[in-house]
Amino acid sequence: MGVRSSRRPPRAAPGSPPEAVAFATSHEQVMAVVGLCREHRVPLVARGRGTGEMIGDVLEENVRMLALCRELGFTVAPQEDMHGVMRVSVKLS
Repeated sequence: MGVRSSRRPPRAAPGSPPEAVAFATSHEQVMAVVGLCREHRVPLVARGRGTGEMIGDVLEENVRMLALCRELGFTVAPQEDMHGVMRVSVKLS
């Protein structure tokens, strides 16, 4: 797994670059990154290519993000193998 950091001060503005990027190559690496983000309360945005679907994981305590996902038409369901994490997904057209 590769990780790059932009070493910039934290930003919350839409469209701002990410503070770090992880390129996970296995399910175990994805789980490790999600766990670290949860432990350190760092927001996580997951991206993939070629699936025709946008998928991400959101902490179940982040009720505002989950409400926004539902409002935008995402399906929200418990992540089966990760307690306290909800899987959000939407088909891309």
